[in-house]
Amino acid sequence: MFVQEFYGDAARFSGFDKKIGQPACHAIDLTTSRHGDLRLILKPDAWRLYRYLATDFYRKVSNMNTGALALKGTTSIIKGLKAGDDIDSSE
Repeated sequence: MFVQEFYGDAARFSGFDKKIGQPACHAIDLTTSRHGDLRLILKPDAWRLYRYLATDFYRKVSNMNTGALALKGTTSIIKGLKAGDDIDSSE
């Protein structure tokens, strides 16, 4: 994958082993995935002249059904375990 190669090259450039880039790549992937699910999104029908109120925003997970939430949680666990395995194998 291009991104993993980039992280490996960046780790090598910084003076680390190239394998250190793999856990960093997985950690960033997991973090951005969670941020995308938990960030506040403006409701489509919200309109204010100056400032939006807290009630004008919602989280993506509030509209997801239980199956989708379970799938997202499972993929997050797998990503976290893979990042942990990469850390263990790089030592």
